[in-house]
Amino acid sequence: MIRISSPLILLMVALSACHSTPYADSTESESRFAVDSSSLQSRDELGRWKANPETMEGIRGMRALISAYPGSGLDGSLLRDSLDARMGAILERCTMEGEAHLALHDYLVPLMKLLHQLPDSPEPSQLDSISVHLARFDARFR
Repeated sequence: MIRISSPLILLMVALSACHSTPYADSTESESRFAVDSSSLQSRDELGRWKANPETMEGIRGMRALISAYPGSGLDGSLLRDSLDARMGAILERCTMEGEAHLALHDYLVPLMKLLHQLPDSPEPSQLDSISVHLARFDARFR
């Protein structure tokens, strides 16, 4: 069975689905990391970005899928498909803007690679890698 590259598809969805244009008035010479006052206000005292509720829900769902496997009754391919669906929903419902938006994408790209590498019969070490990455979300986002 041919498997289409999920990270590539998800990245394309991410770039087309994100409706934020935080630097629409920027010139070409300005950095994509320019700071505006609204993005500074979205970090808490620990430096975490405020994530939109749909992102939080998607990450919680991925954590639940990983922690329940293999007792959940899903086989490896259904687990991967379910994780991919959660990732797609996060990208599709992206409403974050500015630096928080960029930070989210920087966090999600390695996760998409981990999900793409997940075989039909995942090894515990592969699931652990995904679980560790998902746990890092709380250090960067709230």
